[in-house]
Amino acid sequence: MTKKTQFYGCILLVLFLFLTVSCKNDKKEKNTSTWVGKQIYFPQNTPCIMHGRDSLTKFCKDSLRKEYKILFYVDSTGCNSCRMKLLEWKQIISEAEILFPNKVDFLFYFQPKSIYELKNILSANLFDYPIFVDDADSINSLNQFPKTRRSRTNQFSKSIQNECFLLNKEDKVLAQGNPTSSLQIWESFKAIIGGNQNTETKIQTSASLDRTIHNFGTITKDSISSTVFKVTNNGNKPLLITRISLSCGCTDVIWDKQPIKPGESTIIKAEIKPNDIGYFSKNLVIYCNSINSPIVLTLKGIANNNIQNKLN
Repeated sequence: MTKKTQFYGCILLVLFLFLTVSCKNDKKEKNTSTWVGKQIYFPQNTPCIMHGRDSLTKFCKDSLRKEYKILFYVDSTGCNSCRMKLLEWKQIISEAEILFPNKVDFLFYFQPKSIYELKNILSANLFDYPIFVDDADSINSLNQFPKTRRSRTNQFSKSIQNECFLLNKEDKVLAQGNPTSSLQIWESFKAIIGGNQNTETKIQTSASLDRTIHNFGTITKDSISSTVFKVTNNGNKPLLITRISLSCGCTDVIWDKQPIKPGESTIIKAEIKPNDIGYFSKNLVIYCNSINSPIVLTLKGIANNNIQNKLN
């Protein structure tokens, strides 16, 4: 085989792979877009359960009469606790309650492997929002949610992303996608619910920090150093830190994702692990519903080799 033949063969292979990926993306996009505008049907008399309650109840559906609904469905396939992501949902619910009070309901339809397992998951996550227990998988039977093939087992299971929908009051799909898996999806949901307005500015408060710059001085390269910033809510509305963006992979941040009541404070723990020697200055950008958002925090200092490296 000549070099020229090999060259054209490589070009044909690249074109084939490109067309294959494009077709798959087009098919996925088509499957996603076809659900917008569709009616979602709910089974009647589906029992529900809540953390801290011993028995199933049937009153949950009657209380869900708000302008928007977010439906999240999980079947019994795979690791239920992994797929539910209840901690992430708690943060989203808290944010929605602040930004859109009395405007959004969350409908969680789960087909658990057992009620005992579900209760343990709710307890472990301290999740106190109603869960509809759909043992018969009725909501899927009524709506025929999209399916995707699992490559390892060669079996069919439902796509988690395609089983999360934003609905209007008439239960028609406005958008779809799992907001716990993508910040962009959650931002698009908020834009629709808020009428395409900047949701972070709709309900504002005032936040202050004890400082915005921390100098670590001289620290060791490749070792973790940390500090805390104190955030105080000085306004008369709850303060919610929706996200904190990092300027590089050498930094990390931990904060309480629950709303901060007026007059109360919380802390943000910032960590840095310098991977280069010399001076560093890294930014953390806080996005919240404060009038001075975004707020920029700066971590700076000098990174040196450790003592062991110096001796060698």
